[in-house]
Amino acid sequence: KILLVSSSPRRKATLSMVGARFRVIRVDVKEVVTPNPVETAVENATRKALTAKSLMKDEEVALSADTVVFIGSEVLGKPSTR
Repeated sequence: KILLVSSSPRRKATLSMVGARFRVIRVDVKEVVTPNPVETAVENATRKALTAKSLMKDEEVALSADTVVFIGSEVLGKPSTR
């Protein structure tokens, strides 16, 4: 079973579409922004997964992600909800 560490409706919809068994939690972490957009996304996703670790059940694996909007190497921030 998957522990989805995300409140993203798109991620929930994707897992549902493929028939995955999952439960959802949202964790509050201090997100970072680095000069490198890929490093920013990886670091924030890792922080979410590590924070959720204590909430996992034995049979679960954590799935976390982070989305960053950037142009070239300039990080613009989070995508809007629209």
